[in-house]
Amino acid sequence: MPVINDLGQLRADLERRASTFAARARELFSGEIGNLDQQMKLLQQFRSQSYELLNQLQHEFLIIRALDWLKERPAYGHVTQWTWHPTSTGTATEPDLLGCRGEVALISAEITTSANPDGVIDQRMRRTLHKLASMPGERFYFVASATMAARATTKVGKANYSITVVNLNSDMA
Repeated sequence: MPVINDLGQLRADLERRASTFAARARELFSGEIGNLDQQMKLLQQFRSQSYELLNQLQHEFLIIRALDWLKERPAYGHVTQWTWHPTSTGTATEPDLLGCRGEVALISAEITTSANPDGVIDQRMRRTLHKLASMPGERFYFVASATMAARATTKVGKANYSITVVNLNSDMA
């Protein structure tokens, strides 16, 4: 997992990449869109070029917000090294965000950008919470909407997991 050394640099890099993404979207949609067939072709092109990058940018943004949230609390000041998976999920033994002191894992966190716990998202949440429950340290599940927080809290309670659900209440939701 990559080490987080300079949070300011991570923010600047994320802002640059998000701006580049927005500029590309504006460029793609700047011309005459045409008839329905042409519109659908344009939307398909946009989706194929942007879907994964859009997911990764949002995921990285929420990890940074989660780290900010943790760093604002004095109880977590004992963490000396943060590592992360900014654009993808970790392995079965790696969280999205890991806080350590030396070799000891103190905080394990998973982050989701999904706004609603419907269908596949609900199933993914169950698997993620199960994965997180087996990780070391204090465990957090960061979400970006009240509906995701409510559903995660229900799942955590029913499974009797020791996981704190945190709603970052992102404007993205």
